Amino acid sequence: MSHLPKHDCWSSSFSWLGLSLMVFFGSTSFAQTEAIEQVTSVSPPTLEVAEYLDGQIWQRLELEQAIPAGPCEDHEFIRRLYLDLTGQIPSVAQLDHFLADTSPDKRERLIEELLASDAHFEYFATIFDTMLMGRKERKLGERKKHGWHAYLRRVFAENRPWDQVVQEVLLARAEGEQRGHLWYLYERENNHQEIAEAVAKSFFGVDIACAQCHDHLAAEEIKQAHYWGLVGFFRRSTNAQTDQGIAIAESAIGGFDDYANPLLGTTEKLTLSFLLREDVPEPRPEDPAKQEDHESLYVAVAGEPKIPVFSRRERFVEEIVKDHPLIARAMVNRIWGLLLGRGLVHPIERMDSTQAPSHPELLDWLSDDFRRNGYNIQRMVREVVRSETYQRASSKGSSAGADHLFGSAIARPLTAEAYLKSLQVALPFPQEVIDSENWQRLAAQWRRFFPEIVPTTDQATIDQALGLANSPEFNVVLQAAAEQWVAETESLETEQRIQLAYRRVYGRLPETDELSMIQAYLARRIDRPVPAWAQVFWTLVTSAEFRYNH
Repeated sequence: MSHLPKHDCWSSSFSWLGLSLMVFFGSTSFAQTEAIEQVTSVSPPTLEVAEYLDGQIWQRLELEQAIPAGPCEDHEFIRRLYLDLTGQIPSVAQLDHFLADTSPDKRERLIEELLASDAHFEYFATIFDTMLMGRKERKLGERKKHGWHAYLRRVFAENRPWDQVVQEVLLARAEGEQRGHLWYLYERENNHQEIAEAVAKSFFGVDIACAQCHDHLAAEEIKQAHYWGLVGFFRRSTNAQTDQGIAIAESAIGGFDDYANPLLGTTEKLTLSFLLREDVPEPRPEDPAKQEDHESLYVAVAGEPKIPVFSRRERFVEEIVKDHPLIARAMVNRIWGLLLGRGLVHPIERMDSTQAPSHPELLDWLSDDFRRNGYNIQRMVREVVRSETYQRASSKGSSAGADHLFGSAIARPLTAEAYLKSLQVALPFPQEVIDSENWQRLAAQWRRFFPEIVPTTDQATIDQALGLANSPEFNVVLQAAAEQWVAETESLETEQRIQLAYRRVYGRLPETDELSMIQAYLARRIDRPVPAWAQVFWTLVTSAEFRYNH
């Protein structure tokens, strides 16, 4: 078995059993390496997108006189790609197979394999559920029950055009038994302001909440009229139930609200308005309170709520959403942030004039390419991970501290989902442990402790530190893993056990000092091997080397 190189960042001089609070809250930045005079791609991208992408990143690096990191090694690439596309680290067998492959196109083939995998569809469905819906623990079961999760999974499995997905979700009309897409609006329980604020962030990448009471004070383009106009598009929509399941009904009348501006002391009439689009005209009755609802205002649909002849939601989709430039731009920025650790505009849901893109020409070009190529999500993901930029090492050259330059891979904390799935790969859990109520409680804790998908900043919290150190649920699963491990590896020498544990958790062999420390620790507790191994596992899987994608 060949020795796998260990990343410079992960010093072997950590104190034994050392996830002290000092270490946890300390710096997680990577050690600097010597300047690299010339950087070449391990597997040069062949398509136009990746080439243009790398050219723009290089151009900015040269302008800033920043020297990027070199290409990542194979063991770094496979771990990074597995985590980004499937939400779990590779197994020892998967790692060995990839490292033994000498084909020049093996990275390309691995990308295609993972993009076509069920694990990828499932992970992206889970991640996008969180990004679009937020962390609402009590809603997770309902999202699955009512088909939202299954709908998202189909989106990625079928590689459905993103613009069509957005239109389908916001129009919110049932298609036979297919109702999963209705849950986006349904979960928000007729709270039309919450719906408007969520829609702006989810699909346009813009936070409009600050424009509720007045025009945005910093982003001049976001007006109070846009906030209330977006609310107006959904004001007539209400949750409904049919024999087939949930539905979103819509009234043909009402919703002609006035809104106040306390700064100016004025009151304005609501118009159907949103960013970068002309207002959608709608005649306003002289006295909206006296409007009468009658059948001539609707089109009947068998078994479903009747549809207004003038449907605000439909007009929103047809006249605002279709070909809106922010739809492509926001999704490209979201994909970039998801795969590279930060958006070209960062934070990713603040794409307004107060947040300048780090690479404006690149964002413009990628957004246009995404739109011209049918809003193809899989194509965009493929091209980003094929790029030289994505495949750089995470050790920094002279671009240290300048994450916005993308001169090296950004070390980013694992999502709660990736952390839990990677634990299942790294440690030998019996299936009954994963199926247990204790595991479900642990999963809920992890989603609470590690809520972000694309963190705005990498700052550890007290909850994270205390959860990793003191969670009874975590201790239960570590104990179960240790029991299984001691039984499975009984025939191995202590050194072999340690080496195998390191390969499972880190994808590498232990350094000499790591090996000797663990051997000494286990020797002192030879009479209690299960709790000793539980402590060893705890140290390995709570370390920065495991907790970060790097």
